[in-house]
Amino acid sequence: MSKKTKEIIRWEVYDKRKRWMGGYSVKLDELHRTSAFDMAQMNASQCNGKVFSVCEDGELTPIKEI
Repeated sequence: MSKKTKEIIRWEVYDKRKRWMGGYSVKLDELHRTSAFDMAQMNASQCNGKVFSVCEDGELTPIKEI
């Protein structure tokens, strides 16, 4: 039985109080030089928040800091 990998569709940013600060669709990668992930990281650094990946099934997963 093969395990299907989940596709990330969006990166979201939440601040320390768990307020939504922004969301960045991976479709933006086709339109801009700056990736959606990089934009989410910039937002998170400005609001002192965390970046989360959102998979196609809606699962929200925190991203470890780099």
